[in-house]
Amino acid sequence: MWHAAWAGAWPGDMALDTNHGSMCQVNVGGDNGIYCWDVNTGTVTGSITGSFPWTGISQRGLAYNSNDDTFYIGGWNEGVLYKVKGLGYPDKGAVVGQCNPPDPNISGLAWNPAFDVVWEASNSPSDTIYELNPDTCQVITTLAHPNPGFNGAGLEEDESGNLWMISQNAHQAYLVDSGVPAFQDVPWIAESPSSGTTPVNGSEDITVTIDTNGLSPGVYNATLFFQTNSGRTPTVPVPVRLIVPAYEQGVNAGNGPAYTDTLGDTWAADQAYSAGGWGYTLRVNTASTNGSIGGTPDPVLYKTARRGQTEYRFDGLPTGVYQVNLKFAEIQNRRPGQRLFDVIIEGNVVLPAFDIAGEVGKNYADDKTFYLPVTDGQLNIRFIARQADKEPLINAIQVINRPDR
Repeated sequence: MWHAAWAGAWPGDMALDTNHGSMCQVNVGGDNGIYCWDVNTGTVTGSITGSFPWTGISQRGLAYNSNDDTFYIGGWNEGVLYKVKGLGYPDKGAVVGQCNPPDPNISGLAWNPAFDVVWEASNSPSDTIYELNPDTCQVITTLAHPNPGFNGAGLEEDESGNLWMISQNAHQAYLVDSGVPAFQDVPWIAESPSSGTTPVNGSEDITVTIDTNGLSPGVYNATLFFQTNSGRTPTVPVPVRLIVPAYEQGVNAGNGPAYTDTLGDTWAADQAYSAGGWGYTLRVNTASTNGSIGGTPDPVLYKTARRGQTEYRFDGLPTGVYQVNLKFAEIQNRRPGQRLFDVIIEGNVVLPAFDIAGEVGKNYADDKTFYLPVTDGQLNIRFIARQADKEPLINAIQVINRPDR
């Protein structure tokens, strides 16, 4: 909650300026300007005030066009939809264009980036919502307000293109299906086929391809929109979350080969540790089997192992949380209770008295995943025997930076 110290009679409709990372709001009844603030602190980061055609009287609706850093602003006092320059221009606030909507009772505005249209909320007996061509104010379509009767106020669009609208007297906010998705092309994701026809009760597989080339480490979100001719669900959104790690290393432990698994992840052949790199600190022994491995689509990762009291080190890790995937399989025909050992990651005992055969039997995949912080640039994984004659055993290790945690 932030105090709107700059407000006149009251703060009006809001719009998120995605180019400058600020929330912006029209000042109603004061200087009639636009004020933007940091959403984390409430500190005003910019404003557009002064003598402009649109500041001579209070406006009500505000929307932001991220494509060209402009605002749409308008209100029922004039019934004019103005397009004005945003914070990035030296002459911010200058009018780029204007038009008159057929319904002049503007109470709120929202911009759809996919179709470059402006939604107008009205304050009237019907409180109709209008989809407008922003250049001409031509009406493209209309939506009925859920609770009309001079209840229209601010308007906002969600990430799917649906509209949040207000009923002032009922003190209610409504999320209404606009029928106009807000999707834009996302360069790192592609899908095939992009269109097609399926028979009744039929299905179609869609191949989604992700390309992380050029992406900085971080978390990326997108939504796939499937548009259909279904009257009940004409648009089906499918969220996609992409995590680009700052570090990732897979190890096929023992004497196994480098390998690319069924998910496309790569696993390097095992190696001894050297400062600045990764690997095991003691050579100790290896194990292997020609038998089949159950419980996995990638048996190659379980057919070899490094065994013995040893440690793996991974150097050069940026500070953060790491996902450590450990893959085990009892490939030496040990019975339950014969091979007991502790697994310690970053000083934390994550698997005490671990017994592979006791959990899953022989020649069967047993995967474990842990999330731990690394602050010193090095990740340490230790395997300590509980019974010295039956050494610890590890088949594969994967270390992944997790910027989402």
